Amino acid sequence: MIRLHNLGEVEELLSVGGAQAVANDVAVAIAPFAGIISAIFARLSTAGVTGSQNTDIKLNGATIFANSAAAIQFATGSKAPTYGALAAANPPVVAKGDQIRLDTTAIHTTPARGLAVYIVFRRTRSAYGLQQVETDTVSSQSDTL
Repeated sequence: MIRLHNLGEVEELLSVGGAQAVANDVAVAIAPFAGIISAIFARLSTAGVTGSQNTDIKLNGATIFANSAAAIQFATGSKAPTYGALAAANPPVVAKGDQIRLDTTAIHTTPARGLAVYIVFRRTRSAYGLQQVETDTVSSQSDTL
């Protein structure tokens, strides 16, 4: 059995190289321990043109967003997305071994390239002090350069 000792947080990178295409389960991560998803950060290496790309994050097959059609939206010409509202469970709670999957549900007419989505899992021991998921933000508790 693999055990992660003395780790309060773990980052998982889910990436889809090359030209983006509409598809389910394009990348997968496994929750390494019981806890929450505390942050999400997504980027494209090359922006798409005309229309928008939508990428959904699913926890055990169910979207973590209130509306899967407006989950992570990349506008034409943009490498940085806007994030839709999360579902009622914010932050999403995970159990060790839960599956996190990416679905790409829409793409640009000229597809974007190189999707990278970082998901931060935070170990929790109680529900005290749980904060909502950070999406593409830097808080006062973040590391500074």
